[in-house]
Parts: sequence; structure tokens; C-alpha cells
Amino acid sequence: MRKFGLLSTVVMMALTAGSVLAQDATTETVLGDLTNPAGIAIQPKTGHVFVSDSGAGRVIRVVDGKAQEVIVGFPKDVYGKGPMYDIGPLGLVFLDEKTLVIGGGGLPDGEEMLRVYEVPEAGAEPIKADAMVSSYKLEGTDDIKGEGNFYGVAATKDAVYVTSNGDDTKGWVGKAAIKGSKVESFVRSIATKEAVNVDAPVGVTISPRGEVVIGQMGEISVPNDGLVSFYGASDGKLLLNVETGLSDITALAYSPKSE
Repeated sequence: MRKFGLLSTVVMMALTAGSVLAQDATTETVLGDLTNPAGIAIQPKTGHVFVSDSGAGRVIRVVDGKAQEVIVGFPKDVYGKGPMYDIGPLGLVFLDEKTLVIGGGGLPDGEEMLRVYEVPEAGAEPIKADAMVSSYKLEGTDDIKGEGNFYGVAATKDAVYVTSNGDDTKGWVGKAAIKGSKVESFVRSIATKEAVNVDAPVGVTISPRGEVVIGQMGEISVPNDGLVSFYGASDGKLLLNVETGLSDITALAYSPKSE
């Protein structure tokens, strides 16, 4: 097991006409001694930072610079063929102050779950990973491979968009319909590999204009093949595809002050 020791905040960049401008970026260490942290989300109203401490099989919140366990006991798997990493919970997104959606990474493809929780108050005892409000799978059939490793999770008012790895010929982004704060269904939605001819969607965010923005990781063995692609949220159609020259894009976010 390999540990990644830091959670950092990054004051970052603008993506304009395909150029990344980060010369003024600064970082600050928020928390150390985590095991392969993967996802991050900010709780509405409280502003607490939630982190999927993936290799430790738990989700934590950061309060006054210290980790508080929120959800524990997630199943874990091992990712990688060269360097190998323990992974469990991956992507995170809040639908409201209480409702947290978590993408799983600790189960086999087709058995993996998109999990919905009501989070306990700060300082309360953590809940178990099986104490879900609801959960959803993208199971396989005789003709369709099951999906897993739900790395990225992002939400509009109508749906949660979930990057997944399973069928490498499709590169699916899943879509979970929501009504209020309730998830109602989960289906395969955007076949990114067919759209951009590069596989492995991993990072996802929603643009200020409402597009679904995907960071396409590409092949681990191929350098500089990362893409940032924009899709219509309602129809899943590709609107723009940007070759970044980056390798293995794993997360995306917009500054609250930019478009």
C-alpha cells in the first residue's frame, strides 16, 4: 500500500483558448497522513471540506485542520498494474447540506455502487458504509460490460454525472436522475470514447453555463494524451474537445469567481 500524505488547496488557473495559465498558483497543506485521497467536496452552509480517504476505506471531514471520520468501512480494491494502490470510495458531491453522493471503487465492475448518504453532524459518531439511503449499479449483461471505479461525480439540479471505467470501447459517463435531493435512477449516458477517440473519463465538473466537462485520462502508457471535453447536459452531445498536452487528467473544478 502506498500512502499519499497531503491534502492541499490550490489557487489555480484559467483554461482559455487551450492554454493553462498557472504561474501565480499557490498551495497550502490542509491535512496530512491520508491514504490515496481521491475525491473532495464542500458541504453547503458549513463550508466543511469532505475527502474520500480512498485507500483507508473511509470519508472524512476536515474541521479546524483535523480529520473527523464521517463514513467508514468501505470495501477496498487494488488499482494498477505497475504501481498498485488501494482504493475504496472515490468521487464525492453534495446535493444539499445533508445528502452526499459517493462513487465507489472497491468492488468489481458491475457490482460497484453509486451510494447516497445522509451525513451525520460534525462531531457525531461515523456511520457504516452500508448505511446508505439508496444505491445504484451499472450492471453488465451478455452484451454489455459492467461499470465500476466511479472516479468523478458532479451534479446539476437535474442529474448527477459519474465517470466510470469498465467498457473501454465506450468510456461511459453515467447519469443519475435526481428530484430534489433524491436520486431516482442511474444509466449509461455519454460514450466518451466514441466521441473523442480517447478512453478513460475520470475528472468531471459542471461549467458555469451548465455543460458537463470531462477530463479524459487516456492511456496510462501514452504521455500527453489528456483531453478536456464539453458535453450538453440535456442531450450528451459533444460541444467542444480540447487537446491539453497533459497526461492523466484526474480531476476538474472551476474557480467560483470565473467562467
